[in-house]
Amino acid sequence: MRGQRDTDDEGRRIEASLQRWRQLSATTGQIRIRQLRIYSILALQAGLAAALAWWFAREVLGNEEPTFAPITAVGIVAASVGERVRRSLTVLAGVAIGIAAGDVLLMVLGTGPWQTGLIVTLAVIVAVALTGRGVLLTQAGGTAVLIATLSPPHRTWNSPSSSTRRSGVRLVSSW
Repeated sequence: MRGQRDTDDEGRRIEASLQRWRQLSATTGQIRIRQLRIYSILALQAGLAAALAWWFAREVLGNEEPTFAPITAVGIVAASVGERVRRSLTVLAGVAIGIAAGDVLLMVLGTGPWQTGLIVTLAVIVAVALTGRGVLLTQAGGTAVLIATLSPPHRTWNSPSSSTRRSGVRLVSSW
């Protein structure tokens, strides 16, 4: 009799565990579906912002290679979840710092590994001097890397304000 009762208790525990697992799975599935809906909107915003920034940089500003406009737009969408305006402005400032540091030093020093390191160092130092916050440092350093490594050795001045204007499309659309 005792053996039968132990088996029944164990069976009930297993059944209860399975029931909890089913409920947790259903709840997790519902959460994932809700997250997918929310992030699908974010994904559409990022895609639209990248397309509009590319078009604006190419067609309105006349930039033949509008690489940084869509990168900045996507960065703003990703960084601006929550506190859109403040984070968007921080991302724009970081991109402007990275472009300015890259353009100035590329004109003087050319391209190469040590130049890339120096450009990133300068961009991060400027960002630290301004705020020392993570998003600004990341954007300034990352953009400086892109400028230093993707730019031709002799390029003309690409005003940081042009990237800021191009990315302003995303800032306006975030409201």
